[in-house]
Amino acid sequence: MPRSIVNIVRRSPRDRTPDTLTAHTTEGANRPGVADLEGLAAYFKTVMADATWGVDAEGNRCRMKLDSDAPWTNGFHDENHRSFTVEQVGFSATSKRGWIVGYHNGLRTFAGIAATYKQQGYIKLRPGHGGINQHKDISGPGGHQDCGCCWPQHYVTMWARWVYHRREGNNVRARAYGAYVKGVQRRYGLKPNLNWR
Repeated sequence: MPRSIVNIVRRSPRDRTPDTLTAHTTEGANRPGVADLEGLAAYFKTVMADATWGVDAEGNRCRMKLDSDAPWTNGFHDENHRSFTVEQVGFSATSKRGWIVGYHNGLRTFAGIAATYKQQGYIKLRPGHGGINQHKDISGPGGHQDCGCCWPQHYVTMWARWVYHRREGNNVRARAYGAYVKGVQRRYGLKPNLNWR
């Protein structure tokens, strides 16, 4: 069963209301349990970087910043202050199959986080600014390349829409998004599973 832990790294109050959820990768291997997330939070305490959340392949999550605090992972002041960030324990070189099959529970947790921020009125469930983007989308030429070319951004966004509409009781819309997510899961040999955390 996935776990949730809290390890607040530092306070850094925002200067604007956030409107974007930015996905990152740690470029480190996943280990069973929450030791990798605890290690990530401990590392962030020693450097000028951090994130709002850490999520691993098993779906465990660690809150490292309050939502009212700007994360220091995007490289630019404005991007930090407008974003919530999720560091995923894994590599940007991961294949699409590797993400969908090997990171199934982590993507499920990411979708739940995104849906929560939508419910709270912060983000839209769409790709890009004002929605869900990746570090590579905002780092500029020669910058970071995470989450990589194969991170299933559309799949995660559709899953987050399913979570959001289920929570809101809009089962007609939820069914449409759920059908897409289950179709992808079947295509990659998974037993369809839409549960969220």
